[in-house]
Amino acid sequence: NTHFTDPSGYDSTNVSTVKEIAQLVEYSFGQPIIWQILKTPTISLSSVDGKINHYWTNTDELLNRLPNVIGGKTGYTQEAQGCLVLVVEQSSSEKLISIVLGAQERFLETEKLIKSQRKKANSEGKRHL
Repeated sequence: NTHFTDPSGYDSTNVSTVKEIAQLVEYSFGQPIIWQILKTPTISLSSVDGKINHYWTNTDELLNRLPNVIGGKTGYTQEAQGCLVLVVEQSSSEKLISIVLGAQERFLETEKLIKSQRKKANSEGKRHL
């Protein structure tokens, strides 16, 4: 079902499902540079010739607010509303992938999902997220 017309994500004909986004996220775990970038809070970059400087700030509000966050990707368009993919380390071998699409409060909804999963894991005697 996933179809991307362009890489920017702004074209309204770009569509996907939660399941397929999760599959893309799982595939991306094999590309560590992606997660190094997604967990970077801020960075200053210059063009190769040094003439143009850019300052980039990560818009993921949960990046440094929740423990064990590996990284995430935010998104917003009029059609899709607020979207957030967030990955949290559960253990050295397990990751929790949270995907929120079409939310007015994507960070709040994601935080609720993560806290709910932690509560469930604690009640089942599993390692704390």
